Amino acid sequence: MDYVIKQVSSRYLNEIAKIASETNKLKLAESLLLFKKEFLQIHSERLSQDKRLMIFVALDSKDQVCGYARLKYHKQTDKEPSGWYQMGLIVKKGLRRKGIATLLCKDRENWLHDCKETFCFINSNNKASIDLHKKLGFTLIDDDFKFPNVDFTNGCGLLFCKY
Repeated sequence: MDYVIKQVSSRYLNEIAKIASETNKLKLAESLLLFKKEFLQIHSERLSQDKRLMIFVALDSKDQVCGYARLKYHKQTDKEPSGWYQMGLIVKKGLRRKGIATLLCKDRENWLHDCKETFCFINSNNKASIDLHKKLGFTLIDDDFKFPNVDFTNGCGLLFCKY
């Protein structure tokens, strides 16, 4: 099956929120509120040309959401580096290991065409994500990484960078 990657639009927010709530064990209403806030931020940034956040969706041939990925510019608040972070990469259960995550990651990188480096942080227990990002050229730079408001449940944070 072929998949298409698009920048998020309001029509996909409910599906994205459902995927996120199922994967992250959040209440659907909380997840939907988060994505609506981020969508409003993206929309206002489109008008100002000061882009700091983007969400990408993977769609199947029936225009159904198969997964999503976020990209966010983070300004340092403690020891974490400032820069673009590839975040929130989730593919629906049952559709994993079909290349969808790779497509989402590559599209995020294409969107940042002039960026010299990007970061991603991964829970040390998420072997699939670690393997994917290594395959895409990311290098481990910190094996005890902390990021504001992120809990690396039952593991620790790993910070990767792609130069």
